[in-house]
Amino acid sequence: MRKCETSFVRAAHKSEHILAKTGTAIDIRGLHLEQDIQEKPFKEAQHMLNQQPELKWLPTKLESYWRSMGSTMTTSLISVRLSGTLCATPTWAGDHAVLQPIHSTPKHNDRPWFDSVRVRTDDGSSWYGEVRMMFEFCGQQLVYIRWYDVVQPPPGDILSEYGCVYLKLLDMYDVISLESVLSREFIVPDYRTRKLEGGQVIFHGYHVSVFKWERSSVGFKADAVDEYGKVIT
Repeated sequence: MRKCETSFVRAAHKSEHILAKTGTAIDIRGLHLEQDIQEKPFKEAQHMLNQQPELKWLPTKLESYWRSMGSTMTTSLISVRLSGTLCATPTWAGDHAVLQPIHSTPKHNDRPWFDSVRVRTDDGSSWYGEVRMMFEFCGQQLVYIRWYDVVQPPPGDILSEYGCVYLKLLDMYDVISLESVLSREFIVPDYRTRKLEGGQVIFHGYHVSVFKWERSSVGFKADAVDEYGKVIT
């Protein structure tokens, strides 16, 4: 039987975050509508922009990230991936690493699927964001992320009393390295804040759930292992 090299298998073997192998090549110049190029990667970018208008800021954010790395962009091609696997360190797992699938696509079975994550910041703390795109650029695995902000919960918010951090989704985006993602988080809307704006349902509050976990072994080994990949003796 042919070995199946999924991102889950590769993340388990390498103990690191891995994006799916295959992706869609796009030319980020297509994220600027004033240009018109007939090549397929350019047209693919325009199609993605129609599905996700916030991608209009991706070229600027990518250039800013690349400049912060001390490099100059020499190509406008990126490879967009819809899924991957995190070798993550969730807060509930302590110092152990666990595997978590991660997705980012505007259309999966006719519905959007943008996972939320906890990100390590430059000062060593962590923050929350929604993954709006995952891609590879010049050999680096990168994430286009939309940030949450931690805010005061409404008075009498029961979930906050049980340790669920209260968030607001911001209209702020950045490009970050996939490596800086710590774990996937289950962030759920506060349905009391649901409003219809411009024909779309908008939530003005969210909770970081402390009630749902997902555990998978960090390795495929000949020896029996527990849910953290530790060999059972």
